[in-house]
Amino acid sequence: MSILNRIEIRKRFLNRVMYIMFARVQLVSGISSRYSEDYNQHRILWDLDECTLNQACDSLMKVQDWYNLGNIEIISDKNNSYGAVCNSIVSFKELLHILIDTELIDPVYVRYAIQRHEAILRLSDKENRPIHREAVCKLYRKSDRLWDEQKYYGLSYETGYTRKGIRTGDFYNDQRKI
Repeated sequence: MSILNRIEIRKRFLNRVMYIMFARVQLVSGISSRYSEDYNQHRILWDLDECTLNQACDSLMKVQDWYNLGNIEIISDKNNSYGAVCNSIVSFKELLHILIDTELIDPVYVRYAIQRHEAILRLSDKENRPIHREAVCKLYRKSDRLWDEQKYYGLSYETGYTRKGIRTGDFYNDQRKI
């Protein structure tokens, strides 16, 4: 018997919406894209899902060339799921452009980067996955951009066990015509 991991409830009252989610979560740790304390300088961190390693490399090489980025290291803890780190320093606005221009980026990852004003790449274990991520590929490129491999902000955060669950309410009837 499977355990229910997530329930979402959404109800409309007049011109307001009430949204409640009950979800099973786990504490994980990762690194932040922030390079400086004032949130103006960022490293580029990617989360690519549902792709092969070759597809991930091709997608990252395109943005590496377009934006003149330095070396990119690709890591993985599961088949067809990759994270990537580039030590080139960019503004938050440019970070978002780079993430959006990456073909295979996880759209939920981009949404959270916008909400948090920083990208976060999970490095710790997650339920039903290996204990650590391991490097699987490195894309070398000479770049003029500033980079520093020594300084990272570590952090802990909560994430859901699954994206699947039960949705109730009028999720699909809420779309307004413009």
